[in-house]
Amino acid sequence: MVQFLVGPEWFYGVDTIFEVFSIIVCFLIAIFAYKTYNLTNQRKYFYFMLSFLLIAASLTFKIIANFVVFYKTVEKSFYGLFIVTYTHSFDFINTVALFLFRFLFLIAFIIILANILNIKDKKIISLLLFFSFLAVIFSTFAYFEFHLTLALIVGFISHYYFKNYSIKKRKSAFLVMMSFMAIFLSQIMFILFILDKGFYALAETLQLIGFLFLLLAYLVILKK
Repeated sequence: MVQFLVGPEWFYGVDTIFEVFSIIVCFLIAIFAYKTYNLTNQRKYFYFMLSFLLIAASLTFKIIANFVVFYKTVEKSFYGLFIVTYTHSFDFINTVALFLFRFLFLIAFIIILANILNIKDKKIISLLLFFSFLAVIFSTFAYFEFHLTLALIVGFISHYYFKNYSIKKRKSAFLVMMSFMAIFLSQIMFILFILDKGFYALAETLQLIGFLFLLLAYLVILKK
């Protein structure tokens, strides 16, 4: 197996810390969404809870994949911008963890998109899930297709919340809009890492900022 590692060496481990914080934030958002669902009995909050639990689970698998690559490396060879890592006994764990990270992450944002656009046709949702599955497992360029697909999905979500803020002009709506815009930009940075490894650090930072904006939005809503 050949696994491409991204990011500058000084950022190794920092991304894991960021992901741990993101997991905590996602759990808090899921708890708030669940409490709101119990109070209002609106299904959209249940789906928001489910989405952020899936994101937390996906980031956990990413941490596992990173751990396997960073600490169970047998041989490393450097080719320009890429660090090509060869692993042996831990190949299977790494492959499964990466697949689960990407697939669950995509599922979570597809659920959010379907929720806000009120897509109830199960055939459409199933089709979206099917193409997401293809994007993360059968593609030669799975890394880039994953982030490109995610950027498109989050781009639609960002556009929706931009229009929502334009109408409501509320602080909570602004924070939600900024959160998804930050996550959208993070996916663009992940794609641009091929130009400079520093983009990976910027992408991880933007993604964390996006989740923190969303947590602030929920806190603002709860204070009302």
